[in-house]
Parts: sequence; C-alpha cells; structure tokens
Amino acid sequence: MPPRAPPSPSEPASSCSTSITSCAAAPPPPVYAGRDAAPAEYFAAARQLLAADPAPPTDQRILRRTAAFLGAGPFDAAAADDGVDTARMITTFAKGLQTFTDGWAYPRANLGVYGQDYIYRAIVALQGLGALPVAEAMYMKAAGDDGAGLFTGDGLYRLTLPAQMPLDGFWSLSMYEATADGQYFFTDNPLNRYAIGDRTAGLKRNGDGSLDLWIGRSDPGGERSANWLPAPKAGPFALYLRTYLPRTELINGPFRFAPISKV
Repeated sequence: MPPRAPPSPSEPASSCSTSITSCAAAPPPPVYAGRDAAPAEYFAAARQLLAADPAPPTDQRILRRTAAFLGAGPFDAAAADDGVDTARMITTFAKGLQTFTDGWAYPRANLGVYGQDYIYRAIVALQGLGALPVAEAMYMKAAGDDGAGLFTGDGLYRLTLPAQMPLDGFWSLSMYEATADGQYFFTDNPLNRYAIGDRTAGLKRNGDGSLDLWIGRSDPGGERSANWLPAPKAGPFALYLRTYLPRTELINGPFRFAPISKV
C-alpha cells in the first residue's frame, strides 16, 4: 500500500488507530522558549524538554552540576547568569583553539558523536545547530584572511577543486555572513545563490576537469560568473566546504584541499 499523502492545508492533522473510524485531531505541539527569551523562561523550557525526553544515565553528572537552573527546585537566576558568562568565555576561547591545515580546519573525529564532550557539542550547536558524524559528512572551514576563519577583503578569491573529489556523495561550498557573537547566516545576493556545488547547473570546468570557484562581493564577469559564489556586500564572511560520504583518504588525512587564495 502506498503511503498516505500528507494532509492538505485545509485538512487537520489527525491521530488514527488501526480502525478507520477511530480518528481524533492530534494535539498541537508544545511551544518552547526561543534562544532570546528571558533566562527563567528559557531554562523552564529546557526543564520541559528534559522531562519529555530524559537524559541517559551517562549525563547525570553534568545535570547535577546544573541543578540550580535545570533541576526541580526554584530557578536560581544568579547561577544562570554566571553560567552564561562562563559559556561565553569558553566559546570565545575555543575559537582560538581551532587548528587550520593548509588553509582549512578539519573536523574532530568525534563530531556528531560527542559522548560527554559537552563544550564541543555546545560550540557546534551555537555555530551550526548540529552536525553529522564524519563517516557521513565532513565540514571544513576556510582559514580566511585572519587565519581564524573570517574573510574581510573586497577583492576576488579563488578555490580550485580537483576533477575527482575524494567522496562518494556530493559536495558544496557555502557562504555565510558572520555575526559578532559567532553565528553564521546566509546573506542576500543578486543570484540568490547561497552555496555552490556539484549540483549547481552551468559550472565551467578547466581543461583537466578541475574547477575554479570564484568568491567575492562583486561579479567577476565573463566565464567566471558561472562559478561565482557571492559574498556579503560588507562585513566579514566565512566559507564552509561540505563533503558527503567522504572517502578514507579525506577522513584520515592523506588528502587535503588546496587553500582559498586571494587573486
């Protein structure tokens, strides 16, 4: 039997038993506080989530340490403020610990499977919400002009990729506008192009099959336009190269990408 089609906008979602005549409207999902909510409201939502989906026994130690604002007792606003300040310092310090090899920062082996590495998981959550394990995908951040992951120039940059990429899936190079608090967002551009990859139509390859990608705030013109990834009109930006189903030579290190160069 083919799967049931999703409900139309006018058809309410339903929760049905095996009997066709026994259907009832599904309750709406809970509404949780967003990241900009007041601390008490935010941590109350975190308590709700932990109650609905309890943490495994391996996480009980960290939960005991955070009982002042995640436990069952009264909310301790002072403890939450101290914790937030400490978290800000940790994430700021962590940026300086990122290691770049030939122009790229490669992911740690435990990306996506963090265990009790809560700080690394928190940094990934702040910058990118989540991540797949390296066997499924590798995310490489370009070193940028400052050597720490940010580009600031108004000129043109080039990334040359080999004809045969070391992967069995697909790849993409994504452009992000960088915010002061370490977050990254897509940015408006005249092409409505936020990433460029093997599924991008009309890319122009070199005679040997390699690919030159052009990155900049302005259209490079001519044949280069087909391979142009627009940067924000102003301000710092970051570039992430994603490879899906990477091969052993990329996961373990014999293969490394060429750095992004300023033209």
